[in-house]
Amino acid sequence: YVQHKRDEGVLEGADKELVAEAERLEVRNMAPLILSELLLDENIRDQLKKYKRHFLRFCHRNLKAQKYLLGGFECVVRVHRDQLLPKVAHVLKDMYDSDLLEEEAILGWHDKVSKKYVSKELAKDIRTKAAPFVNWLKEAEEESEDGEDDEDDDDKDVEVVYDEKTTHLKVETIKKPVQAEEEADVDIDAI
Repeated sequence: YVQHKRDEGVLEGADKELVAEAERLEVRNMAPLILSELLLDENIRDQLKKYKRHFLRFCHRNLKAQKYLLGGFECVVRVHRDQLLPKVAHVLKDMYDSDLLEEEAILGWHDKVSKKYVSKELAKDIRTKAAPFVNWLKEAEEESEDGEDDEDDDDKDVEVVYDEKTTHLKVETIKKPVQAEEEADVDIDAI
């Protein structure tokens, strides 16, 4: 179905139709694997931008689909090994920045070498090339956790109040009027 749409030149606007067809065939989670093999080649970075919407329809908040996308990515690297192996970290970062892959999916994939899609040797090579990006992800996660802890400790006694109506700040010193002793006695009945 995807190949047919691609050959007709109508694939770019058919992302909703692809999802409907994948659901009809009950292969929604596997669709990124199929899309990877049919739509991606050595120009993967440009193609990911072009077909981002198609991949997002399947991968957004779906870890299984993201794992299949990573498997499809491994298959594309196998076919175009010389061109893509040096670019693995960049491609993964593109996928991460485009919200096609979540941190959890990438870290899980990196930690478990599998020979499901490619040879174990190539899978190790791909993960070795991905290591700089994965390390960056881990460091960013640790820093955000540390930052959250520090902020919690510092902000215990601080309360921030927001007012949407205020357009500018104005500082005034208000002087209390000097009251005569006679005015100090307030007649409650007169109020």
